[in-house]
Amino acid sequence: MADGTRLGATTSALLALCDAACAANDAGGAQAFRVRHHVVAFCAFLDRFGFPSVAEISLGACEAFIRSERARDEVPSVRLMRERRTALRFVFRLARQAGLIAVDPTIDITVPRTPPSPVRPLTDAEIGRARAAALWNLSDTRRAAAWALAETTARTSELPHLRFADLDLANARVWIHGGKTTAPRWGHFTDWGVTQIRRRLTAIDTAPGTGLVYQGRNPTDAGQVATCTAIVDVLRRAGLADQPGVRPGSIAGWAGRQILTETGHIDEVARRLGVSSLDRAAALIDFDWQQPEPVT
Repeated sequence: MADGTRLGATTSALLALCDAACAANDAGGAQAFRVRHHVVAFCAFLDRFGFPSVAEISLGACEAFIRSERARDEVPSVRLMRERRTALRFVFRLARQAGLIAVDPTIDITVPRTPPSPVRPLTDAEIGRARAAALWNLSDTRRAAAWALAETTARTSELPHLRFADLDLANARVWIHGGKTTAPRWGHFTDWGVTQIRRRLTAIDTAPGTGLVYQGRNPTDAGQVATCTAIVDVLRRAGLADQPGVRPGSIAGWAGRQILTETGHIDEVARRLGVSSLDRAAALIDFDWQQPEPVT
């Protein structure tokens, strides 16, 4: 093996299945690397006990590996346990398909859930940092345009559907078509946003159907991945990607906060965010709209 680990016959069979599947699917990215890393670690773990065949690997052995301590006696994080379980399920699915086992020993293994951080709106200062980070270089206009459109309340599922024909720059707005959980609506640009869209239009074809940030053929799937990646790139470059509660939706939360400040009405926030529920709108902007005003 390239990493120098010596494996027994049983565990070598598991690793061979993993490698063959990755090669067949041309999976050479970070996720494939992590899966193989966990499979190698699992095989080394199993070799301490000398399982004579893949079919005799027990649920207990799998669970013991998933929950085993890391180096320096560190308790594994929930994320690590989930990654280990995913890797084992992957390799045992392959083993089952190859006829080496009849039942997946990981099927009943549960790990703790990772409590999700509630999505919070970005602050004005964070928006300023992100705008600076979005100006990637003198020639790149795509990330800044994606960020400018996100500031209009467009979500990552809506961004790949926005076209040149949807722009109304005379009124500093864009028509957002809506999605599964959002309604069609006008989104309003900031002054910074108008500037970035005008920059973008110098770099793309201005035919009515030209996509503003995604120009491929699959806006629903590949397009959402591409535009989400563009937003996350900006968050990461601004040093915000790992902040608690910061997600691409945090930009719409910030925009909703601006609308609340401007209008004072949560129903207007909901309308301009494209959501039908006042509670949902309040959650997006982290606002307790039902809190009674203090008696004076």
